[in-house]
Amino acid sequence: MDVIYNQEKWSNIKHEMIPLVSLHWEECNKSGKEPFDLDEKQYDNLCSTGNFIIITARYKEKLIGYVASLIFPNINLKNVLTSFEMGWYVSLEFRKTRVGVLLRSKTEAALKDLNVKIMDAAIPCDGRLDKLMNNLGWSKSEVHYKKYIGDN
Repeated sequence: MDVIYNQEKWSNIKHEMIPLVSLHWEECNKSGKEPFDLDEKQYDNLCSTGNFIIITARYKEKLIGYVASLIFPNINLKNVLTSFEMGWYVSLEFRKTRVGVLLRSKTEAALKDLNVKIMDAAIPCDGRLDKLMNNLGWSKSEVHYKKYIGDN
C-alpha cells in the first residue's frame, strides 16, 4: 500500500481536512451536546504563526488521516516547547494498517525538527489505544476529563 506522508499547510488542505475533522468530532463527541462548529479563522491564525502543524497521510492522493498539533511554550518549564495534539484521525478503512503508527512517527520527527521537547495527546479513555501508545514510547501522565456546562 503506497501511502504518502507529508507536512501540509492548512490553507492548502482545509477543504479536505474539514470533513475528516468533522468525522473525528462525531466519533469523540460522546455527549452529543457539543455540535461541530470549526473555527476556520482560528485555524488560519494558528497556522500562519507556525504554532500549528498538520502531518497527513494520503492514499492515491486522497486524504485518509492526519495528526494536527498545536505548539506552544510550556509555562511550567521555561524555554521548553510543547505540543498538544488537537487530533489524530485515520479513516475507518485504514485503521487495521500501520497508517496511524506511521502518522505518529512522522509527527514526532517533524516536532523534533521544530525543537519540541514534550508531546501531549488526548487519547480515547476506553483503553483501546493504551498498548499502542506504550509501545510507541508514550506514558500515561494524566487522565483528561470533560464536562459540558453550556446549558443551564
